[in-house]
Amino acid sequence: GLELTGVLAQLFMIWWDRQMVKKLEENGMESRVYKRYMDDRNVIMNASVAGLGFEEGNVIQDENFAQIEQNLEPEKRCLLLFQSIGNSIRPSIRLEVDYPSRHEDGRLLIHVLDLKVWIEKRRCVGDGGQDHDVQVVLHEFYYKDVASKSVINARSALPWSCKQTILRQEVLRILLNCSRELPWEAIVAHVNHMMLRLQYSGYDWKF
Repeated sequence: GLELTGVLAQLFMIWWDRQMVKKLEENGMESRVYKRYMDDRNVIMNASVAGLGFEEGNVIQDENFAQIEQNLEPEKRCLLLFQSIGNSIRPSIRLEVDYPSRHEDGRLLIHVLDLKVWIEKRRCVGDGGQDHDVQVVLHEFYYKDVASKSVINARSALPWSCKQTILRQEVLRILLNCSRELPWEAIVAHVNHMMLRLQYSGYDWKF
């Protein structure tokens, strides 16, 4: 309940993050992205080879374990190793991992707060004029199914200027949460959904 508890937790997790990054680097595991928001860690890493385990502070190669792991999805294999390393830092911190192949959305994606994130392969023209495949990280606005369909009600006591500012910022958040590389039709679909929420909450066409 004390505000000091949250401050101490933030300081502790800064130390924890540094220890985690250090252990990854010491064991040759390259993280392209390592971000944390409160207790959520978002990581993009190079996939590890099969058969890697973590024992007594070091990543080891086990051929028997490699045969067991060879049929696992690369990101699952990598994140389970990440989990083992993270769980070794401090007994009071235990990680749960989530990765794209756990979700059946038709593409490899994962939900991060109000974002839907996925990796997509695209054709790119290099400096020499030759086409080659690149993997890009894309994202779009994510709206949970259980989230309320309403916004601030049109009949609420707030001044109209406040309602306009708040709802305008919500539309802006939707737009900013969509990759610029997405087709415009995909972005418009999110804005149209917001317009339906406004209508549901009592706002007219003029508003």
